[in-house]
Amino acid sequence: MSKSDRASSPAGPGATTVVPSPGSSPAPSFPSFPPSSTTSMDSMTVRLDDRALTLARGTTLAQLLDQERRAPEAVATALNGHFVARGARASTPLRDGDQVLFFQPIVGG
Repeated sequence: MSKSDRASSPAGPGATTVVPSPGSSPAPSFPSFPPSSTTSMDSMTVRLDDRALTLARGTTLAQLLDQERRAPEAVATALNGHFVARGARASTPLRDGDQVLFFQPIVGG
């Protein structure tokens, strides 16, 4: 590849482009999947306990608690198998496909 070919590469200067040689098989193609019918650009699906919920993108764990009418001090939370402290819920955004668990906190001594 000449210096001028590299400079005009769509990947930018210094990038190399692989061009199959004549007679070689084309690069493999990968299937494209249609967008999920349950989510859009503005929504996402998370699992809360055993049910799927569609939420607005950017929803935090604290907002989910409020939406579900659960008192923040009466429930412990886990996100994808990891405990999330009460003070961290407002700064913990949920993402498409997350697994959320609400459970009774263990108290006593």
